[in-house]
Amino acid sequence: MAPRGDRVINEQLDAFVERLGQLGYTVHRDGDGVERTGKSGATHRFDMIATRDDGFMAYTIAIDIAVADDGNKLGLGSVFGFDDKCYDCGIRDKVALAFPELDEVAERFARNQRIRVFDAKTLERFLSSPPPASMPAGVSLTPWHSKTDALRDIATAGYNIERNAKLKGRSGADYTFDALATYDDGFMTHRLAIDEVPGPNVTLSRVSVFDAKAYDAGILEKILLTAGDLTPEAKQFADLQRIRVVPLPSDGTEEGSEDETSSMAKRETEHTTAPEAELPAGPELQTAVEQILGHTPRAERVIRNRPDMAVLNLIPESMARRFKAMPLAIVDGALQVAMANPSDIFALEALGLQSRMRIEPVAATEREVLDAVDMNYRGAFGDIQEHLSRIPMRGAEMDEQALIEAAEDTPVASALRLIVDEAAKARASDIHLEPQEDRLRVRYRVDGTLQEVMSLPLKIHLPLTSRVKILSDMNIADHLRPQDGQFSTDTKGREIDIRVATVPTVHGEATVMRLLDKSLGLIDLPHLGFSKVALAQYENMLKVAFGMILVSGPTGSGKTTTLYASINQMDRTSQKIITIEDPVEYRFPNIIQIQVNPKAGLTFATGLRSILRLDPDTILVGEIRDGETARIAVQSALTG
Repeated sequence: MAPRGDRVINEQLDAFVERLGQLGYTVHRDGDGVERTGKSGATHRFDMIATRDDGFMAYTIAIDIAVADDGNKLGLGSVFGFDDKCYDCGIRDKVALAFPELDEVAERFARNQRIRVFDAKTLERFLSSPPPASMPAGVSLTPWHSKTDALRDIATAGYNIERNAKLKGRSGADYTFDALATYDDGFMTHRLAIDEVPGPNVTLSRVSVFDAKAYDAGILEKILLTAGDLTPEAKQFADLQRIRVVPLPSDGTEEGSEDETSSMAKRETEHTTAPEAELPAGPELQTAVEQILGHTPRAERVIRNRPDMAVLNLIPESMARRFKAMPLAIVDGALQVAMANPSDIFALEALGLQSRMRIEPVAATEREVLDAVDMNYRGAFGDIQEHLSRIPMRGAEMDEQALIEAAEDTPVASALRLIVDEAAKARASDIHLEPQEDRLRVRYRVDGTLQEVMSLPLKIHLPLTSRVKILSDMNIADHLRPQDGQFSTDTKGREIDIRVATVPTVHGEATVMRLLDKSLGLIDLPHLGFSKVALAQYENMLKVAFGMILVSGPTGSGKTTTLYASINQMDRTSQKIITIEDPVEYRFPNIIQIQVNPKAGLTFATGLRSILRLDPDTILVGEIRDGETARIAVQSALTG
């Protein structure tokens, strides 16, 4: 906001508000700013909000006022924060009043993000232009019977109508709209893309093609005229993309409409490959990304490798969250970025402006990107450090009661929960707590590879280890012998079993926690990453009545996942399937599963001998730990 002592700027602002009133806008203005609550739940303040309703389209314009203290040009920060607030609040029309003016980078960002900028000179020209003699009449919301009715009423509201409008998109593609309506009052230029879609059924593909070409052509307001019924998916998409769908009577076809319908269908076919403005979230997004790129997204593994801090510093966290983009690495002079929508032209340009580098997008699911942002921008890890800073200093040696008290401290419990939560987000298979001479090293094993995620002060080692032991029902006073245990926890609605093992080292007890996420369920074989040829060969192997399939690999690489996916593929009704495991990580219906129990004399070898007398068709052995188990397994595979 302009300083209250700046009389010239304040006079200009008063004249600006008056002129907007003459143009038919209602201006909301408050000394402390106009509050709006965003999708994130955050409350934002805008210097002004202007609204205008012409009868069939309602506009909300956010207005930001930025003044340079030193009289120099304003930088990117002056418009980026404003644009971010508008995005969170769902406000698409944006105006920035910049005194004296924006620098080149900020100006380019504003242009790409469709922010109308008035600097000191352009604002003076706007205010000195003659006011309108009269305002267009509002449109009566009577039902439209044809496209001609719609265009006539829109023209009455003051819009200039161009039929069969041809536009070139940002991608270079040429588009044709049935009509383009433009209203320019000197303050804002409003453009409406108008298409008529024939019935009887209007599918998602038809609506998304219209939306995609409007997005690429830079048109925010869209009107779809149709005498047909939208499918549920098409209606949901139209609501999400703010496409106004206007129903026409089925008998309201105009002369020549058949030719127009044929032409529209032809244009629709021509532009089915246009980049889409928005993509649905979740599995649908994954499929859509694959269709756009022509191959399976390849950020699944790359995204889990923590980038250097120098790479993270190129893209601020707020921008990464807004564009669902995670910077990964600098490759051949380009910044490689994992994106939920790699075809988002404006996001690519904004990221390029911010980083001052060429952007190489890599496709990924929205969940993968946001989880990576959570993990790598260290918001949660900062919370962990905050919790740990509140732990009182204690001596290196503590008796059992002192250990219990330290372990029950709220900061210790909160820190452990956050460590587990972040591991679950990263889809880590193991958490390693490793005491060193001067610190406690915390590492996650992701896709079989250990990654150091944080370094904690050594004072946390004993309380944190004791907390794990208490949860796992282990002896917290015994630091000299290896121990095993387990506990369960719930992290953001996901039930996770945690197997714990501790072992004494020269610097204290090291702890490893194995995470078993029950909420992930089973993965089908086609989703394990096999090539088509390898998948067909493997499925044929599963159908053979004899033999052995040996699955090997490092810890956390997916051995058990592969075995379970194989079992899930088999016919459990006509075959007898028995497993012997340690532990049983997932319970199947209609098969027999045996848990190894060495204390009761039930090992893999003894269990396997017993299984052979139960007339099995298929045996799953969770682990071949010794020569005896290997010999029995091979013999049973050979003899059938």
